[in-house]
Amino acid sequence: MEESPLEQFLSQDCTPFLRNEIESKLADPKRVYLELFSNRFNLVFDKESGTAVIDDDLDTSPAGRQVLPLKEFLEALSRRTAR
Repeated sequence: MEESPLEQFLSQDCTPFLRNEIESKLADPKRVYLELFSNRFNLVFDKESGTAVIDDDLDTSPAGRQVLPLKEFLEALSRRTAR
């Protein structure tokens, strides 16, 4: 089974700098929407709807896009940081 876009992002593209960027910008209570671009993935975070969208630039099929709860994304990011 192939890894999800979230798993691929965390294992292949999420640098400590990018991780810090995501966490610090989402911690800002004034920020409702955040769009970031990494080497391979486009990330969209919407605090109002509580969603995170991960688009894989190398996979334009439906499998290359993952929409998940923002809380789930942040928990996965936190687990990855703890390793």
